[in-house]
Amino acid sequence: MSIAPPYNIPVMDDLAWQVYAKMPGHNTTFIPGKLIGALRVLSQIRGAIPLIHGPIGCSFQRKLCNVIPGPITYYTPCTRFSQFEVIYGGENALKSSLIEVYERFKPDLIAVLTTCASDMTGDDVKAVIDEVKGKGLLGDCKVIYSTGDFAKRFRQVGAQDVLYAIADQLIVPETEGQPLEEKSVNLMSGGLHGSYEIDELKAMLDGCGVKVNKVYFKDVFVRDLPELGLVELNITPYYQLWAELLNRKRGVKHYCLARFDNPDPDTQPIGLKGFGEAFMGIAKVLGVEGEAEDVLKHRLALVKKELDKVKEGLKGVKVAIEGLGFSGATTLLPREFEMKISVLIFWTTIFKTLGLSEKALEKRINIHVEYVRRYGSDPKVLIDPSPNEALRAIKAEGVKLILTRRAYFYHVHGFKAVDLSQMLKFGHFSIGMRPTVEIAKILRRALDSKSPARPILKGLETSSEIPYLTPQWAHLAKLFSMNRRGMLAETLDKEMAKIVEMEVEEALYI
Repeated sequence: MSIAPPYNIPVMDDLAWQVYAKMPGHNTTFIPGKLIGALRVLSQIRGAIPLIHGPIGCSFQRKLCNVIPGPITYYTPCTRFSQFEVIYGGENALKSSLIEVYERFKPDLIAVLTTCASDMTGDDVKAVIDEVKGKGLLGDCKVIYSTGDFAKRFRQVGAQDVLYAIADQLIVPETEGQPLEEKSVNLMSGGLHGSYEIDELKAMLDGCGVKVNKVYFKDVFVRDLPELGLVELNITPYYQLWAELLNRKRGVKHYCLARFDNPDPDTQPIGLKGFGEAFMGIAKVLGVEGEAEDVLKHRLALVKKELDKVKEGLKGVKVAIEGLGFSGATTLLPREFEMKISVLIFWTTIFKTLGLSEKALEKRINIHVEYVRRYGSDPKVLIDPSPNEALRAIKAEGVKLILTRRAYFYHVHGFKAVDLSQMLKFGHFSIGMRPTVEIAKILRRALDSKSPARPILKGLETSSEIPYLTPQWAHLAKLFSMNRRGMLAETLDKEMAKIVEMEVEEALYI
């Protein structure tokens, strides 16, 4: 019998989430890349273990994770690429590592994840896997491989690619010829940053007579994976290539809750109206509109009754929102809570560093400004303001509450502020009507509280370009952003290389 390796339960408790989200460098300077997404998915499947086909550094650096509080997965074995493998190829290293991982862990599934090094050497990963499996050296263990090419650059690449590999190399072959179960669905809960709360959606589907087969990838086993290809419908929070593949090859329908093809915040399944429309969309696919209307009406009456009490005192309150615009929880303020958005502050440095054009930035900003005006607000718009400019505008507009990633900055100046990380899991990782009530409670608590005094933080210097980071971390963030764009020193002219060198020196010794 296979022994599943230690399983990492995604950390989502409030304290760890809030503390980690405020750590300098979170989601900014820690090394991103396809391995993070792939490992995140595999960590949520019991009996699965990754095998990183590359140098030890690629394995070790995964211990620094920019998407969850803590390591992504406990074990990250690798093929220990050296200069030899870089020159002559790493197929032999992969063969021996596959056998070693199997003999040590006895997993049900090994997922080979290629890296930059093995991608450049052009190793025939599939041929190696077929050879080792063909010799019977891996027992009943299943083996898949993920290179990043399956995802076709769809974000998040690593997560999308390994899920596509699971569907294509495991689910489709094992379910060939088997019938689909009508009026049955699978829900996807596990995400790159954490698990989605979908209990409310599950209960409502049950009320419509729809069978919720399983919730992926939330504490599932390798043996559960083929069932993704045996239901009538797979429901995912955002666009998933693997689900489209199962639709083409198995006829399993796919319903995507979030619509990234339309940037209008009103099209997202957030809030009472947004979720209601999404729920009825699912019902239409399954042919249970009549049952769904009754379930939705009953649920809406219960939630609205509680929400009306909680949001008393929010209507008409002047708010400032600082960051990248409206998404998730922040979309509810003007629409559901009837709050007045008096100041909108956009930080564009990261977008510019990543190569977004001025025209694209202008379009993005206009979409969010028009959204606010749709609900009766006429905000003062600031783009990359200095700290003093932001403070002056907030004072002049009579703002009572600020939503920001740097709440501490406004606290030390006597303003009430909510750290956006507090609402992240309710806005992005909760699907249903309850999150709207929880977000309203967070806002009410912030408004009813005393303005916090933060004397220690008054001495903290922040970057003028990335204001939620200290100057040191802001420099590092810029360097990593440049690196992600392929702006390596050896490809730059001498003048740019000199600037990079100065940036590194200042970042390390500031």
